[in-house]
Amino acid sequence: MIDWDEIKWIFEPDGALIDIYVQNVKIEDWKILINYLNANHIVNMVCQEKIKRLIKLI
Repeated sequence: MIDWDEIKWIFEPDGALIDIYVQNVKIEDWKILINYLNANHIVNMVCQEKIKRLIKLI
């Protein structure tokens, strides 16, 4: 298992959108994660078109 303290810097906001690849995960694992996030956090989703419009404004 990876120590969170060693990798948490990756997730600190810096204005960039990063790609994160998760390999060898079953659909059941994703369901558990999504249920956890929905139950414990406010989750916002931005569609690709909104991102493109925001980039044009910058």
